[in-house]
Amino acid sequence: MLKIGDFARIANVSVKTLRYYASEGLLVPVMVNRYNGYRYYTEEQLGTLNRILALKEMGFSLDQVRMMLTEALTPGELRGMLRVKRMELQKRVNAEQERLNRVEERLRRIESEGASACAELLANIRIQQQQKELFMQPIRFETLPAFKVMGLKYRGINANQEIAQMWAELNKRIQEIPMSGDCAYGVCFVLNNTFGGEFEYVAGFKVDDSANIPQGMVVVDVPANRYAVFAHRGSIDTLRQTYHDICDVWWPSSGYTPCGYDMEVYTDEWKGFSPDSVFYIYEPVKE
Repeated sequence: MLKIGDFARIANVSVKTLRYYASEGLLVPVMVNRYNGYRYYTEEQLGTLNRILALKEMGFSLDQVRMMLTEALTPGELRGMLRVKRMELQKRVNAEQERLNRVEERLRRIESEGASACAELLANIRIQQQQKELFMQPIRFETLPAFKVMGLKYRGINANQEIAQMWAELNKRIQEIPMSGDCAYGVCFVLNNTFGGEFEYVAGFKVDDSANIPQGMVVVDVPANRYAVFAHRGSIDTLRQTYHDICDVWWPSSGYTPCGYDMEVYTDEWKGFSPDSVFYIYEPVKE
């Protein structure tokens, strides 16, 4: 995966443009680190970005671009449309020459899907990633079936430790939840179409399908998935560093792509962030 700055340099666009396309739902990052807002893209998304830019160069609105992407416009169809536009531009006076050059450049990028333009930079990025010390490695990989979690939901960036306050509120109502199992779960979903790393977090416990939902609570369906499992040990003061090591060091160099909810799982090893306390972070992965 590529950080948003590296992805922008490869595609020759600004970070502001990528953020705008994400907010419009045209090209959303595959992962956002909820602690620092870092956004990550994959090499495969270069093709989609080049199509967006080419269609914009041809004068289509964002709504029209969105429709064309939904209809899976083929590279051949896109090349044909670009060539028609090129013929139109060639009839114009010298004032249109600069615009014609941009369309030609974009056409070349689509033909190659950005491979030659980004090969050297990608190689350098991989070397840098390999040279970084991996502060965090999964303790295991684990596949879990689908299940339900009932509890309280928070949405925001946890700027004032709202999640800890929500857990305290949930503990007062724990008798209202018909638990199935002994673990507590913090189920997190990053909202990629928002700015600043906003996310939703459900604090709760596993329940059966037939469980009734108490007033003010919610149920989240966690899909079946394979997870890389990490351990956070000790104080809450080092939790931000743990997530940095996972999201900003391990993920980009792992070869995996995130594919769903990530979770905090609290077992009987959880002792309230004491020095010997442990809880587990489950990151959903696909090859």
